[in-house]
Amino acid sequence: MFAGGEGTQLNPYKIENYTQLLNMRYYPDKSYALSCDLDLSGINHEPIFDANEYFEGMFFGNNKTIKNLTVATESNFPSLFGMVMGGFVDNLNLENVSITTTDFNTIEAGMQYYVGALAGYFAGRIDNISVSGNVVVDGLSYDGVAIGGLIGWVSGSVNDCNVDIQINAKNVFSINTNNMSLPFIFGGMLGVGDAVKIRNSHSQGEINVTECFWFEEGSIGQINRYTEIYIGGLIGYCFTYSNGDAEIADSITNITIKGDNHYNAGGFVGYLEINQNTSMLISNCSVLGDITIGVVGGFICNGYAYGELLIENCYTNCDITGYSRAAGFLKTYSGATDKCIIRNCYSLSNIKSHNVFDSEIIVGEAWGFGYQISDVNFVNCYSSGNIYSYRGGGFIWSLGFGKIYGCYSDCNITLFASTGSSVFTYNLRDTEVENCYSISNVVYDSQTKHNAINIIGHISNGKINNFYYAGNSVGNVIRLIEDTKINNFHVLRTISTEDLMGEDRGETPSPVDITAYETKEEMYFLADRLNEGQTEVWVNQDNDFPKLKFEIAN
Repeated sequence: MFAGGEGTQLNPYKIENYTQLLNMRYYPDKSYALSCDLDLSGINHEPIFDANEYFEGMFFGNNKTIKNLTVATESNFPSLFGMVMGGFVDNLNLENVSITTTDFNTIEAGMQYYVGALAGYFAGRIDNISVSGNVVVDGLSYDGVAIGGLIGWVSGSVNDCNVDIQINAKNVFSINTNNMSLPFIFGGMLGVGDAVKIRNSHSQGEINVTECFWFEEGSIGQINRYTEIYIGGLIGYCFTYSNGDAEIADSITNITIKGDNHYNAGGFVGYLEINQNTSMLISNCSVLGDITIGVVGGFICNGYAYGELLIENCYTNCDITGYSRAAGFLKTYSGATDKCIIRNCYSLSNIKSHNVFDSEIIVGEAWGFGYQISDVNFVNCYSSGNIYSYRGGGFIWSLGFGKIYGCYSDCNITLFASTGSSVFTYNLRDTEVENCYSISNVVYDSQTKHNAINIIGHISNGKINNFYYAGNSVGNVIRLIEDTKINNFHVLRTISTEDLMGEDRGETPSPVDITAYETKEEMYFLADRLNEGQTEVWVNQDNDFPKLKFEIAN
């Protein structure tokens, strides 16, 4: 049955041909070692294991290669191994993988549909696996689908893995309701990460999702319905279960993501969910692949946290196009008070939004770092890229019950509507802004040039301390203010108006300390004033504007 060995960890069964590889199914708890490369050309492979007989042993790839793995099956878990529970796989190359999915009936089967090159479902440890190939999806109608370049659904650890994958999906219809909150998931490396720990792993290639909609008859005629889809350059949907922590470190995605309108994509993670009594750490990670789809977060698209979340030393550097909304780092997130921190992160991405069918029709919103966020603290973060949109701004559109500390925006912003736009943030509620600045410039068209965009649109029950703005756009510094203290705020007056403040809606006037300057040179040595009442945070630059003391390496 094998080329030698005893099936133990020290003396594993040796595999030298495809028949011996399939013979693993007879001993799912044993240890195996691949002794030579295998070429599976001309073979339509069926997954070796399934939910009734899963692999729970060890597989040592010995840096060998399995070439031309082709999987087109009606069964669940389309992949090499199928289902792995408590197993270990290392040092294996899967070259030129080709997987074609089927419309697996998740309702009759009573389980979700998991697709990946190495395994559809994997609980255990994966070390040093490389994958190249493609996954083709043409027709899915049953909810509960998780497709990843390496694994469909993983719980455990993934270390030193590399995936180069092409995923093409179309005709995905959500016509059956299986009560699954996230019905269709695509990830460059993992479809779903369940309290997963990932280190030094990279994904590249392309994910292309199109034509995933259908028509229904409604009261006003045919109604266009869209399937709920989440896409992530590394993980489509990542979550922590009760008492299960997760961590991702030292990983890069260079996945090009393309899609029609109404789909959701994050350059790193599509949807991130942190449950109570759990934590998630993401550190030293980056997004380099361009994204063009309906709703985009350059790093993370959507999610929420009841537990602890820390994202640090991460960045995006790509071109982002959203058909409705786009943000350079984080699109929409609801955090837990004082438990969610984004620190030392930045976006260098160029961001634009336009009509899905005609790029000359500018619609939607684009923001340099974040869009709609609550209960998250931002520390030492910045956005620096070109923004081209109907509405938008330099840093964050809306933040409630959070803090922005030591952050800045340095963007060139082209906007076609002043309403709903701002240079730094638009809507702050119960939020503190401290030691921040913006030197973003706004390019005005004929519609916006006579109505200058504010630095901050609306702030209520908040506080701003030690801030300066030195770009080219000042109508009102703040359009609407309510029960907020403004202290040590400095602004370059580039538009001839005395109305630095807009409407005050509070029951009593808000205390406002704003100094306006007529020339840039007058603002070059503000660090001393900005540092008042605190240890040195600001430093003067020779013949330039003050800078925050921290540095984030690109």
